[in-house]
Amino acid sequence: MNEKEAITGFFVTIFGAVIGFSFIALMMLINAFVLIRLWAWFIPAIFPNAPLLTYPTAMGITLITGMLKGKTEIKDNVGWKRLGLAIILPFFTLGIGYIVKSFI
Repeated sequence: MNEKEAITGFFVTIFGAVIGFSFIALMMLINAFVLIRLWAWFIPAIFPNAPLLTYPTAMGITLITGMLKGKTEIKDNVGWKRLGLAIILPFFTLGIGYIVKSFI
């Protein structure tokens, strides 16, 4: 490996890390948004004095629950399927919550 290939490999690794961390931050914001909506729909009905969630609080709760729940295994190791599920599942949860909210 020459010096040019080493430098290129280094920058590709850094670029991949930046993209990865950006994706994680985006997913945290999406999950926090969904949690804030679900909280606003359901918690005040049970606990009228409960405060509304802020993004930092919702992100913290999302992190805690993420640590406590098991990981979903995807048999097919295709990156696009993982990406699609990571983006679609929070909004699917929000849609189910909206439907359930209409019965309260």
